Amino acid sequence: MNRLCALIGVALVASAAGFAQTWDSKRVATFSPEDATARYAKIFPGPTTLEIKSGVDLYKLRYRAHDGNTKVHVSGLLALPHNGAPKGLVIFFMGFTTDRRNSPSLFATNKNPALEAVVLAFCIGGYAVAIPDTFGLGDDKRAHPYTLGSVNCQAGIDMIDPAREAARKANVNTGPKLFVTGYSEGGGMAMWMVRKLERLRMAGFAPDMAAPMAGPYDMSGTMAKWIVAKTPDAAVRGFKFVASAYIALGIQSRTPGLKLNDYFIPSFASYIPFVYKQTLTEEELGKKMLLKGTQLGALLSTERVLTPRFRNALKYGDSLDPVMRAMKDNDSYNWQPRTKMLLPYVPGDQIIPDENTKKAAKIMEPTGNVRAISLDPGLDHVTGFVPGLVITRRFFDGGFAGVELSQSAVTGTATYRERIAMPPNAELTVRLEDVPRAGAPAELIAESKTRFGDKQVPIPFTLPYDAARILPGRRYAIRATIGVDGQMKFTSTRSYPVLTNGAPNRVEMLMEMVRPGGEAGFVDKVWRVSESLGVAPGQLYVFLSEGTLVIASPNGTPSLGTWKYEGGALTMTEEGISRKVDILTLTNDVFKIRIHSPGEPLSITLVPAKV
Repeated sequence: MNRLCALIGVALVASAAGFAQTWDSKRVATFSPEDATARYAKIFPGPTTLEIKSGVDLYKLRYRAHDGNTKVHVSGLLALPHNGAPKGLVIFFMGFTTDRRNSPSLFATNKNPALEAVVLAFCIGGYAVAIPDTFGLGDDKRAHPYTLGSVNCQAGIDMIDPAREAARKANVNTGPKLFVTGYSEGGGMAMWMVRKLERLRMAGFAPDMAAPMAGPYDMSGTMAKWIVAKTPDAAVRGFKFVASAYIALGIQSRTPGLKLNDYFIPSFASYIPFVYKQTLTEEELGKKMLLKGTQLGALLSTERVLTPRFRNALKYGDSLDPVMRAMKDNDSYNWQPRTKMLLPYVPGDQIIPDENTKKAAKIMEPTGNVRAISLDPGLDHVTGFVPGLVITRRFFDGGFAGVELSQSAVTGTATYRERIAMPPNAELTVRLEDVPRAGAPAELIAESKTRFGDKQVPIPFTLPYDAARILPGRRYAIRATIGVDGQMKFTSTRSYPVLTNGAPNRVEMLMEMVRPGGEAGFVDKVWRVSESLGVAPGQLYVFLSEGTLVIASPNGTPSLGTWKYEGGALTMTEEGISRKVDILTLTNDVFKIRIHSPGEPLSITLVPAKV
């Protein structure tokens, strides 16, 4: 019986692959090597500029795919490097969009920066990239079956042959290897594509590696509970309104007789088709849905706009409900892959909870073929996209070993003694610096930012860094601050050595409060220079509360300037020239600053003067 089912599955997918052989391509854009270099530097900033020596041609590819019910004409974007793609073909699934203008095949008109990032991340490394629009986007004018990864992944499977044929027509060698990846909703599609291809067992269709990123793998569990969970963050709550409605619309398009009134209260149900027919960006749609939900009393969660039937189905996983049944049918985590698979995720992700990946990893990792890997905790679902591409490219280049080499990090916690709760928008900033000789400016090696959300101290952090920049014999240290709306609230008051000369790679940092009196506790005090390469020891600084800056040497005539502390930033003005100033340390006994001047920054260590 199992063999019969397998043969039927092979026949169905092979049939779908046959449908895809009707295709055509049209070049829609070209990146010259100079253009590619400039675009890459903007998207993937680094200490040195990468000179790209090959241009990239982008094609709109039209082909036929099977959506589970019928054969349809679909489209996508194919990117081919001028000097060939010997490493293979990458199928990449983009993330959530309600805006048809963001369809990959429309790159020539929308100039989507996320698409640029995907194309450049892989093409400059010797890969060709095929990015399907998926069903309901691009040339397919029907409703998009949102989060139905088992359906949408077929647009990727049926794109393999047309992409390879189009590359041959363009005289570009794509090599025999196949890679599969995607982000967010696209991560779910990528996992489903690998699952189907493993069942297929056809030559040329076996993926060599896969990297689904931050995807909704557990639709009926983690994502269902996420929809109804309380969410104080308005932007996230707005996305929940959008996502719950988009899920229902997508399933409705494939389920005759399903009515939105069965899932949303009437005033919200009638609003959904009205607002979704408008041409809006995701941000505009989120704001409109949030406003509507708020007007209907849904202040902390979506529950007030959901019918009791839908609420209970989401909370308790009622698979008799058509929407919940479709969500359960699209859970993609409960299998054991043979393909080498990396699962990057964003810890604390508020859009696609990281529990999706952790649940998948718990089942998949025992095979030895799958590893989950956390991105920087300071990232969110949007900012995690580019770092996810970087780590996926490293994985495709070098396997798990290539990823492990790139994942050097300092870890630890940051806390303070005061019993003060921080608001959700508080942000912990941790910096790794190269500590030079006394008084010289420190070189920033790496920085991470972590929003508090619903957490309080001690806040854990992971600060990835480029191991190639850490040199034996040099001194490195980390420091941290906590800010709220640009105002510094807490800061570390000593350096914490790490990495070299016997120092650890894990630290527990204790921070001190930045006093509100005089903004930062340095006002109306006489400070004496104790150490600096550019200012004579003994020189005095006084920051008067009305904004006057007094600078004097012990035996000289004082000079006057001004200072201001706004938005968490200090500015000093001397002789009409204003300079930004970093506060590096501030305690009762030490006030260390770094003045940004033309040329190298100037560090000054001040101590209280005896008056």
